Amino acid sequence: MAVQEIARQDWQTFLGGFAQVIGGREAAVEVASVDHGDQRLAEGVPLLGLSYDAHGDRIEIAFENLDHRIEHPQKIFVDDAIGGGLIALEIIGEDDARTILRLSDPLLLVEASRI
Repeated sequence: MAVQEIARQDWQTFLGGFAQVIGGREAAVEVASVDHGDQRLAEGVPLLGLSYDAHGDRIEIAFENLDHRIEHPQKIFVDDAIGGGLIALEIIGEDDARTILRLSDPLLLVEASRI
């Protein structure tokens, strides 16, 4: 697996492009923090979109029947599977809480190149 950090100036473009190609893929999201431990918020739920609001400094992850916000995110990492395909995003919030979004099926690099 290869982990790559997305530069802050690219967040809106990257997340907006990612949202266009996910097409309702099933995903899981969990949050890990020192204060609250590990919490799984959703599993096997269609992912509807992701966005970064630079003015409000927040990332929103939209699932069917669930929205999750990360206020004042600090970093975004992308995890690629061996052999290609985006399999996960990790978003680190200002309190060092880690939101991990895992796709059920890897997003192939051909699709990801449209991002």
